[in-house]
Amino acid sequence: IFERIKEELRNEKNNLIDAVNRPRFHHLWLPDKVYYEKGAFSKSNIDSLKKIGYSLNKTPSTIGRVNAIYINDEGKITAAADFRGDDFALSE
Repeated sequence: IFERIKEELRNEKNNLIDAVNRPRFHHLWLPDKVYYEKGAFSKSNIDSLKKIGYSLNKTPSTIGRVNAIYINDEGKITAAADFRGDDFALSE
C-alpha cells in the first residue's frame, strides 16, 4: 500500500489525502484471488480480468489503513488519515 501511495504522489501529482483515500486492491498469490474495494476497478477492468482468468472477490472489503505524513522541499507538512479507520489528521 505504501509504495502505491508514494508512486501516486511522485508520478501523478495527487495530494496526500487523495492518495491515501483512493480505492485499493490486493492480489494474493495463494489463493489466486483479487480483493478490491468499491471503485478500485471499472466494470470493463473487472470484465477484462475475469476474461483472462482472474478470480475476484465480490464481497466489499477494506484493504489496510494508512496514516501518512509528507514534508515537501519547503518544509510544509501535510498529514492524512485514512477514512477506513477512526483516525484524525491536522496539517499546517
